[in-house]
Amino acid sequence: MPSMVAALAAAAASSRLSPLAAITVTDLLKENDKTLWKLKLYKDPASHFEDFDSFCRALSENTTVTSLEVTWRFLRHLTQTQRITLMEAIGGLANLEEIAIEVVGPTFVLTAALRKASKLKSLRIGKLRFLTNQDVQGLAAALLCCKNLQQLSLSSVQIMVQGNHIMDAAGIVLFQENQQEGREKIGLDPLLDAMASLPVLEHIRLQHYLSGSKIQPPTERSLRSLCHSPRRSLIFGSCGLSDEQCVTIADELKTNRASSDLSILVVTRNYKITSFGWDVFVQMLAKNETLLDFHPGEEGQRNAPSTEQKAKINYYLKLNQAGRGKLRGSMTERRKAWFDLLVQGSKLKDLDIVFFAMQVDPSLYIID
Repeated sequence: MPSMVAALAAAAASSRLSPLAAITVTDLLKENDKTLWKLKLYKDPASHFEDFDSFCRALSENTTVTSLEVTWRFLRHLTQTQRITLMEAIGGLANLEEIAIEVVGPTFVLTAALRKASKLKSLRIGKLRFLTNQDVQGLAAALLCCKNLQQLSLSSVQIMVQGNHIMDAAGIVLFQENQQEGREKIGLDPLLDAMASLPVLEHIRLQHYLSGSKIQPPTERSLRSLCHSPRRSLIFGSCGLSDEQCVTIADELKTNRASSDLSILVVTRNYKITSFGWDVFVQMLAKNETLLDFHPGEEGQRNAPSTEQKAKINYYLKLNQAGRGKLRGSMTERRKAWFDLLVQGSKLKDLDIVFFAMQVDPSLYIID
């Protein structure tokens, strides 16, 4: 499907045959050009349009744009007031379903868009910055307005600090943070709770918490709520998870109770997890029947699971992928699931699956 680039190329071609001035992005937005379904703002604003206010008005009234990406190369040329105006215009897009944005600045700038984006299905935020706990609460409140959100990705979560740039004896410019005694840590629980309460949010990706010493670890309640349906995938990459958080997540998942939809769990590059934490996940996988993919870490990661732990993880995932979770229900349903499991193991020549099928319940392969 054509994008903004194709639309501009067509507009430029037509302008060469016309005495009128070249058509701009603002013109395409005003005309609701159907080729302009995906808009990417990635350069100096002057290269996209001539008048900022006219562009924002046209953007807010547009009905064709469904996907929007805004990069730091674009935003860094705008004042804070202009950023808020832009975010309000983005929120005004009648059919907007996808937003990808990076380094938006203070969090309240972003909330200006989210408060209006009622049809939003996918949200990706890079380099999210908080200054106070009020920032977290404000973003959480705005997120609750996105009732149709299905995918959410937050990466490079940072705590904004105050300080000064100084030059050392060698002439190198350094940033020196102001020491603020008694400054409260930032707690992300209100934001996690907002995610958990969204009715159709299936995929959550939290990646790379920076300034970890300034962020409070999530509470047990918040972690448990993230594991509940309708979640299908949970990604905790470089989030500073510890063995304590592993115990909470594993305890919630091992019952197959509220987590019946969750099939993907990622906990890579969480270097506080020790062998104890991996054992907890192994014990969870022995009982959990829904997880199809579990990523404990990358090859060579310094705190990776042992060879034995990896073997057990792979074994239980293999059983789940083969259909272990179907061995419930009525005797007829269980017998069919058992037969399918046995046939699949035989086809794959996988003795683990065959052996599991043969020992799971002798009554399943006794013909009445």
